[in-house]
Amino acid sequence: MKNAFTLVEMIVVVSIVLLLAGIGVATINKFNSGRKVETAGSELMTQIKLARDMAITSQPPVGNSAFNFVRVMIATDLSMTATAATRDINGNVTALQPDYFTNKKISGVNGLSIGSLPKSFGFWVGNGRLVDASGVPLNSGIGVTVMSGAGDTDDKKYFFIDKSGLINEKQ
Repeated sequence: MKNAFTLVEMIVVVSIVLLLAGIGVATINKFNSGRKVETAGSELMTQIKLARDMAITSQPPVGNSAFNFVRVMIATDLSMTATAATRDINGNVTALQPDYFTNKKISGVNGLSIGSLPKSFGFWVGNGRLVDASGVPLNSGIGVTVMSGAGDTDDKKYFFIDKSGLINEKQ
C-alpha cells in the first residue's frame, strides 16, 4: 500500500485553504475601508475646527482682517474651501480674498462620500457661532457623516456641529 493522498483529499484540502484565504482577504479589505473612513472623517473635522478657530480669533493666516464670518464650503469629493466673508446690513455677502485654504483635499477619499448636510455654512467672528452661507445664525446644528461609497453602515464617521459652533464626534 502506498502512502499518498487521493484526489478527493487534495480537493478538500485545497478548498479549505481557498476558503480561509478568501475570509482573510475580506477581513483585510473591511479593515482598510474602515480606516479610510476614520482618517478622512478626522481630517475633515480638523479642517472645520481650523476654520472655526480662525473665526473665533479673528485672525486669518493671510489677507484682510475685517470680516464677519468664515464661510466653509464642502464639495461632494470632500474638498473644502474656507473663505473670510463680510455681510452688510442689507444681507449682501462679499467673499474676501485670499481664501484661507482652497480646495483642501481630504486625503484618501476615493470611494468615500459625505452625507447630507449644507454644503456651505460658516462660523461667526468672535464667538464661532454656526451660521449659514449668508452669515445668518442657524437655530439648530448640522450633522456630518463620512461613509464608504459602498454604503456599508459599519464604515461611517459622524460628527455634529451644534448651533454654538462646537464640534462633537458621535459614536
